[in-house]
Amino acid sequence: MPPRWLTGAAARVVAVLLGASCAAVLSHGAIQGVRSTAQLSSARSIDLAHLDDSFYSCLSDEARRLVPASAPVEIPRNPPGPWVVLAKAIDRWARLVPEASQAKVVLELRTGTGQGPKACLGDSVVAFPGGLHGRS
Repeated sequence: MPPRWLTGAAARVVAVLLGASCAAVLSHGAIQGVRSTAQLSSARSIDLAHLDDSFYSCLSDEARRLVPASAPVEIPRNPPGPWVVLAKAIDRWARLVPEASQAKVVLELRTGTGQGPKACLGDSVVAFPGGLHGRS
């Protein structure tokens, strides 16, 4: 059996090492948090966020002009990229349906083809009639 003083000293050493390890981990997490906050609040990040907001607002405004109030809207899911972009732009106000046959309007995002004041960074929204006689 080890001497009593060794058991008490070993327990103290383990406690000090454990405390120091915890402090190091917490300090590292705090430093990472400060770095992330500084990066996200940089002028470049803020400018990119404003650009995103403007882009999606532009697409939303363009789509809203093409869709009657409360009309069901479908966005083709193939390819998925334009669907995601357009869905993000109109999901706050549009009533999205999964099939063109259920929609009054089918919206498509045309990338890189827009020109003039209605273009949103070169992209534009195009509407087609939905229902059985529309695009599917």
